[in-house]
Amino acid sequence: MRFVTDVLRHLGVDEADEVQRLEARLTRIEALYSQIAPKKKKAAAPIRALPAIVVEELYEIFDPLSQRNPFKTVQIRSRNYLLFILYLHLGLRRGEALLLSASAIRSDYDLITGREYRWINVTTLEGEDPRYLQPALKTEQSQRQLPVTPELVALFDNYVGNYRIHSKYGHLFISQKKTPLALQTVNDIFNVATTSLSPAAKAALEVRGWAKIPARGKGSQDEREGKRWISPHDLRHTAAVLRLKRFVDSGDEMEKAIGKLDTRNNLSL
Repeated sequence: MRFVTDVLRHLGVDEADEVQRLEARLTRIEALYSQIAPKKKKAAAPIRALPAIVVEELYEIFDPLSQRNPFKTVQIRSRNYLLFILYLHLGLRRGEALLLSASAIRSDYDLITGREYRWINVTTLEGEDPRYLQPALKTEQSQRQLPVTPELVALFDNYVGNYRIHSKYGHLFISQKKTPLALQTVNDIFNVATTSLSPAAKAALEVRGWAKIPARGKGSQDEREGKRWISPHDLRHTAAVLRLKRFVDSGDEMEKAIGKLDTRNNLSL
């Protein structure tokens, strides 16, 4: 401030009142600017789509016949595998899969094309739900019909016909207690799967900006230190990226492809 005053006087501004007036204005400007701090640069958000090595290992970990599968019984393995496939291939939200009924896949025959079309109904299941935290659709638009492949239909039918635990409830996914699968149980399933990843797969996630992947289970020091697990939402983002790539590869402009994600599949990046 003194330097500025000396410069003003050197330039001929030597009237006391004028110098004081300029000093007052400069002091006010200095006070205002002293309250301004540069905005901190936000850390880059981690890429939500899972790396290829992680997806490949999850297929192996959830495969009911795999030696890497950490779950005990064939019923639980088959249930968890179908759950994983629905999250990854259809991009369902965590709670949406838990609302599906055991008869969620429907079909219709097109007389013109001579083909049978099948889809899965994503909707709220009517009837009793004993879960303390009940899953729900996020929005009205979340209620939708999604086309399914013959391979997914076969997997669905095999689980329902051979491995689904019999229950008085009509939900697709049933716990060992013969009640609808809980939201927290889904978290626990993916916690176990995450800890089963190889060091290379965990490193691939950390390179993409994830927090350090845990080496131990729920409630351990890893959890207290803020280390994270793969979730169904990560599979939903992966499904969106894969679907987007398919649209673009088929010739759609990026804007149109993103629009298809939202309108056809209720997916977003």
